[in-house]
Amino acid sequence: MRRKAMSSPINHVVDNANVIKVQLSDGRKFDAKVGWGKIRVLISR
Repeated sequence: MRRKAMSSPINHVVDNANVIKVQLSDGRKFDAKVGWGKIRVLISR
């Protein structure tokens, strides 16, 4: 699976629900939900 080159080491995907799924280089993952001007971050280890 090929990835597009990004200036950031964090890969993120944004879907129609305005959820940003982030996986850090050390393996941690979290979802950032954006809605109505508020950002909620859910961290899972």
